[in-house]
Amino acid sequence: MDRTRIFYITRANLSLKRAHSHNILKTVEALSKKRDLDITLVIAGKLIKDIKTICEENNITDPKFRLEFIGGSPLAIARFLDKRRDDFDVLYTRELGLWLPIRKAKKLGKKIFFELHRIPIKVFERIEWQIILKNIKGIIAITNAMKNALEAKQFPVEVAHCAAAEPELFDYALSKGVLRGKLNLPQDKFLVCSMGTFTLYHMESLYQGLALSDKRISLVLLGAKDSEVEELKSKFAQMNLSGRIIVRTRVPYRETPDYLLASDALVVPEGKNTPGFAPTKIYEYLAAGRPIISYKNEAILEVLEDGKDALLISDPTPQAWKNAFNRIISDEELRNRLSKGAIQKAAMFGWQERAEIISRFVLNI
Repeated sequence: MDRTRIFYITRANLSLKRAHSHNILKTVEALSKKRDLDITLVIAGKLIKDIKTICEENNITDPKFRLEFIGGSPLAIARFLDKRRDDFDVLYTRELGLWLPIRKAKKLGKKIFFELHRIPIKVFERIEWQIILKNIKGIIAITNAMKNALEAKQFPVEVAHCAAAEPELFDYALSKGVLRGKLNLPQDKFLVCSMGTFTLYHMESLYQGLALSDKRISLVLLGAKDSEVEELKSKFAQMNLSGRIIVRTRVPYRETPDYLLASDALVVPEGKNTPGFAPTKIYEYLAAGRPIISYKNEAILEVLEDGKDALLISDPTPQAWKNAFNRIISDEELRNRLSKGAIQKAAMFGWQERAEIISRFVLNI
C-alpha cells in the first residue's frame, strides 16, 4: 500500500518546556503510527538540547518518524522543499511565517494543510494568512468556535483539539503525602495548582480571590520563568500572600503530573475569550482526576462541563474566585463528583484520537 508522505515543518525551539513543543512532538509521533502515513519532522529552528533528550522529556520513547534539520529562514525552507520535491506529498505546518515555503509547495503540486491555533489579528499576520489561504488545501482548527468562523468563508475545516490527556504519565498509586514530600510542598494545606505561562492570563482577580478565601487554601504556581520568581514573590509580599502562594519554575513535561496529583484542586485563571483560546492545561488536569476550577469561554465549554467535571465561573471576579475556592474545600461530594467526571472525560481526548482526525482529513481531501 502506498503511504502518503508528510513533511511537518516547524521553526519552533523544541528544546523549550512549552505546550507548543509538546503539541508538535506528540502530534507527529501519533501520526507516524498511522500505517498509511510516512512522517518526517523538518526542524528549521535552533535546538539547545539533543533530540534524544527532547523526546524523553516529552514522553516519546520509540519515535517512528524521521528527522530533518535545515536552515531556519523561509527562503532556506523553500529551497529545501524544491530540492526534496520527490520526497513528500503533503506539507503540514502551524506557522504563519512560512507563507513563502507554502507557496513553493503549492507550485510543486503538493497538498498543504495548516493547523490554526489562533485567528490572525495583527495587520501583517492577516496579510500572511490571506496568502496562505490561497495556497492550502484545508485547515485543522483547534476549536469548533474557530471552525464556525472559518466555515463562514466556505473553506474546508476539521477540528482536532489542541492537546490530549496522557494518563500513562500519572502514577495514581502515589499518595498526596508522598508526592508533597518529594516536591517539598506543605502537607497541611489545601493546595490549588495553576500550571503554565501566567502572562497569558488575568491573574490579579485570582490572587485577590485567594486572599479572601479560606486561610487553609494555598496556591501553587507552576511554570514561572526564572526571571519572574523574585518579582512575583515581592508582589505577593505586598498583598500579604507570601505564606499562601508557592512559586515554582518550569519543569519538563513528564514531571508535571506529580504536581497535579499532589494538589487538591486545579485552576484555570481567566484568559482570553477568543475562538481559539483553549488552554492546553485542561487536558492534563482531566487526566490528573482532580477537581477543576476554571473561568469559561466558548472553547473551554467544548471540553469542560459545569458541575460534571469542572466548577466553571462565568464572571471571574475576586468574589467569584473566593466563592469557588471555599465551595471546593468545604464540599467533599462535589470534589469526588468532579474528580470522577474528569477521569471519564480524559478518556475522550488522546493523541491517537487527534491523529485519526487529522489523517482522515488529509487523506480524504
